Amino acid sequence: MAELLEVIDVHSEKSRILDQAVEDACARYPATSRLRQTSGVGATTALCYVLTLEDPRHLGRSRDVESFLSLQLKHLLVYLARRPI
Repeated sequence: MAELLEVIDVHSEKSRILDQAVEDACARYPATSRLRQTSGVGATTALCYVLTLEDPRHLGRSRDVESFLSLQLKHLLVYLARRPI
């Protein structure tokens, strides 16, 4: 039982470190704070969104975001399918 508790402690500490790293990254991207005002959008989701879109001005309308993200996902899936294991 003590070993299991030790593993939990180690993973909890690593999780805290990663959470802090995400928060630090969010501080470098002010757009994440606006996204995080939406219920259910946390630091990780906001940061992924901002880093994936890069410059949202290249999209004409907010509706274009869905299409753009869908294409990004398709490209990722094709890349992963072709990658040797």
